[in-house]
Order: sequence, then structure tokens, then C-alpha cells
Amino acid sequence: MGRNKLIEKAMLLPMSKLYGMGVAVRNRMFEWHLLKQHKFDIPVVVVGNLSVGGTGKTPHTEYVINALRGVYRIGVLSRGYKRPVGYRRRTLPDVSEIWPSRARCRV
Repeated sequence: MGRNKLIEKAMLLPMSKLYGMGVAVRNRMFEWHLLKQHKFDIPVVVVGNLSVGGTGKTPHTEYVINALRGVYRIGVLSRGYKRPVGYRRRTLPDVSEIWPSRARCRV
């Protein structure tokens, strides 16, 4: 392992420990009912994380739609790429309409 990699690891390790502690505190707050959880009467699948572009969320969403479309009525909610917080979109469950053309309807 090169010297630069060791320096990177030495710098990132404390940050990852802090992040892990933050996540643990947040999880405990949910367990202690200090943070509110939302329950739904229908199955909900969330595709997303803290990563931004290039992590494969769009193709994975397409896969999930195709895998579940014969079993469930599918709806996709997407804020959209580089959209401000609070901006909402509604998409149709027809993958051919959603991904190739990026056709979306504003709600």
C-alpha cells in the first residue's frame, strides 16, 4: 500500500467513526420514539442513499419496476436531478416512458 493511501485511510478513519456514531445515535432516537417513524398500509421500496450521481440508482429503479410490475401497481416518486428540496414529480410506471425519454409529469 502506497504512502498516499495510508494517509487517506488515516484521515478518513476518524471521520467514518464519527459518522457511525451519528447513525447509531439517530437509530437509538427512533427506538426511543424521539424521532417519528411513518407507517404505510402499502409496500414501499426506497431507492436512494447519500451518494449522488453515478451510483446506479436509476437503472436499479428500472429493475425494481420491471420486477414488481406484474405483482403490484407501481408508482415512482422522484425529486429529480438537481431539483430543489420540496420539488416533487410524479412518474408513470411504464419504464419505456420514464427512463429513455425522461418523460415525467410535474405534480
